[in-house]
Amino acid sequence: MPVSGPTAPGGTTPVTGSGSAAGPLGTKAFKNDAKLAKIAAGTAEPIGRRAGAPKNESVKTVQLALFSLNVLASRSGIDGAFGPKTEVALKAFQAQKGIAQIGKIDTATVKALDKASLEQVSTLKAATLPQG
Repeated sequence: MPVSGPTAPGGTTPVTGSGSAAGPLGTKAFKNDAKLAKIAAGTAEPIGRRAGAPKNESVKTVQLALFSLNVLASRSGIDGAFGPKTEVALKAFQAQKGIAQIGKIDTATVKALDKASLEQVSTLKAATLPQG
């Protein structure tokens, strides 16, 4: 069930995205993924582990973000399949951010991943030395 109202599951305050004019998501990868944008807006059901579920680009985007944030341990885990390693990594990320540890890609998790990814990109850009 999508998160609505002022708090996320478990009574925690939801994490908000960057607040860009194009919507609540700030990173291109998350903004350009229609399913993740709908989950962030609370208009689509969370994505969770299901037996026999096909690989999916939205899951792959989340796995890539989890890997780049050092939460998903192995690059081989970036395959678009929502398996037990993805679920464990999601729960670890959710715990780090103080949001409900449901192991699903829900509204609060998408926004938190987007925000963390955007902060990581900003930090990397700031650390880059100017050429010349």
